Amino acid sequence: MDTPLIPPFTLETAIAKVRKAEDGWNSRNPEQVALAYTVDSLWRNRAEFVNGREAIVAFLERKWNHELDYRLIKELWAFGDNRIAVRFAYEWHDDTGQWYRSYGNENWEYNEQGIMRHRHASIYRSRKTIGYTIGLSVDAPTTIQDFRSSVSSDQLISFGLFATPPESFPMLFGMLWSDGSDLQTRSGPRSPRVACL
Repeated sequence: MDTPLIPPFTLETAIAKVRKAEDGWNSRNPEQVALAYTVDSLWRNRAEFVNGREAIVAFLERKWNHELDYRLIKELWAFGDNRIAVRFAYEWHDDTGQWYRSYGNENWEYNEQGIMRHRHASIYRSRKTIGYTIGLSVDAPTTIQDFRSSVSSDQLISFGLFATPPESFPMLFGMLWSDGSDLQTRSGPRSPRVACL
């Protein structure tokens, strides 16, 4: 894509920004990932607050030293002007070999140069007891909806992200919603993903 990934975002640039973030985090390279954030970036990750690039690098080093073989997928949830919201799922295992799956959502705010200055993440973690591993199998889910389809009803995790319809989701950033109950755009194995519940 030759279009600069700077605000104000369009559907095309918001999808590209989400994909770039997904690829960056999947590199598991803290120094590389931290470059996507302003020097004074402010984060809330669950109940932890992280301020600035140096703290981001330290946070990510600690995270990926514990969350082994980490693999993430992200989907665009909403966007507007200089803000993007995503939903995501990722898998990892600890040093005992126990696998976990985490689900959540993030709200991002960018400066004029397209560097993220605010990141707010809400994440729910569960022990993984089912068979798919993100990105490690040709049969693995490639969207969050595929994750939901890959488990039986007794294995589904009760999580507000899937239970809350968009019209009742707080419109904190004045974001734009797309029509449809589950919109996915695909154009091959590295397709953009857009989701609306």
